[in-house]
Amino acid sequence: MKICLYCALFIFLLNGCGTAPKPDIQIASTIEVIEKPEIKIAYPRPSPLSLKPVKWHTLSVNDQGRYVEIIRRTNALVCLSPGGYEVLATNMSNILRYLRQSKILFEQYENERTP
Repeated sequence: MKICLYCALFIFLLNGCGTAPKPDIQIASTIEVIEKPEIKIAYPRPSPLSLKPVKWHTLSVNDQGRYVEIIRRTNALVCLSPGGYEVLATNMSNILRYLRQSKILFEQYENERTP
């Protein structure tokens, strides 16, 4: 008797969930036009790089000089003259200047874009 009562109660609960009215779902779509905010940058663009060519010197085993022992161990030695070193240092400082100016410009863009 109890089994029939439990079965009837179980069937009643399952049937009751299935007969509930289904909600009326409507899908609507709208198109919104989003305007981009105007970015006002106060910094000018970085000036372009003007790098000078660097003249490298290569000493080989056939060359005579005070670095003969180093050259014999490594087969070759690449070096710069003092003037070439100055040109290389100037080029590196120009690259650093360009990177710093670009970083300032990028930070300005980022500050303008974030709300």
